[in-house]
Amino acid sequence: MYRLNVGGPEIKPHQDSDLWRTWEVDSSYMITADAGLEINNSSNITYASTNDSSVAPLLVYETARIMSNTEVLEKRFNMSWKFEVDPDFDYLIRLHFCELVYPQGNQRIFRIYINNRTAADNFDVFRQAGGMNRAYHQDYIDVVSSKTNTLWIQLGPDTAAVAAGTDALLNGLEIFKLSRNANLAYIETYDSTGNSAGNSKTKILLVGIGAGGASVVILAVLISFIFCYCRGQRKKLTDTKSNPPGWRPLFLHGSISNSTANAKGAAGSQNPYGCMASMRVGKWFTVSRDSSSYK
Repeated sequence: MYRLNVGGPEIKPHQDSDLWRTWEVDSSYMITADAGLEINNSSNITYASTNDSSVAPLLVYETARIMSNTEVLEKRFNMSWKFEVDPDFDYLIRLHFCELVYPQGNQRIFRIYINNRTAADNFDVFRQAGGMNRAYHQDYIDVVSSKTNTLWIQLGPDTAAVAAGTDALLNGLEIFKLSRNANLAYIETYDSTGNSAGNSKTKILLVGIGAGGASVVILAVLISFIFCYCRGQRKKLTDTKSNPPGWRPLFLHGSISNSTANAKGAAGSQNPYGCMASMRVGKWFTVSRDSSSYK
């Protein structure tokens, strides 16, 4: 599934003449790329075993990554790589080593961790390979549970070992997926609603966040509506106090009487005939100006 040239450039298929494999750069899989320094040494590298010539090309062993800070506090600093894998499978992890710096043992002793468990301690590449510039690999098996989809590889100082330096080294890394029942296909399980069981918690979280956001928006709109309504009512009440309403128009026989201002000025109004029409509702009579009526 994964094949990395740790600490070196990408190796093209034509550069791996035996099996024509591609070896990726490792930095994109590291948690912190600055945790390791890249080193190289192409002088007189040979295989620790003659049967290992097809395991990896010598180009893999000519470069390596070592710890960038060899004076770490309490020796708890690690170089870490993280990989996405299918749950509920076994995996073979193959680590490639070649001591490129120290000409003797007990100079670089470290621990190897796989998924936060110690796979090897007191690991000395010089002793394991039988000398400097000798290509060597070590295989490990890790069982990934149905609830895990990541695989961690970590190298760090061995706090129990007494070495000349606080350091670790890795030249190459491979991860192979193993079958338990002659089937390498990953079958994703689903819950009763038809959704992926692995994504159900994430979907529930997203739905909860969406519902919470919608509630906030609705509450904000409601508060804005109440505020605008109260403000409008307050303005209307202020206008009413500043300008009190007058009398309502009074309809008398098809004509409209005067307003409050006219009512204060006179008790009535004169019609075309010179008479005074009362402002009160009732009958009114025309008085003739003929002087003969007074005789």
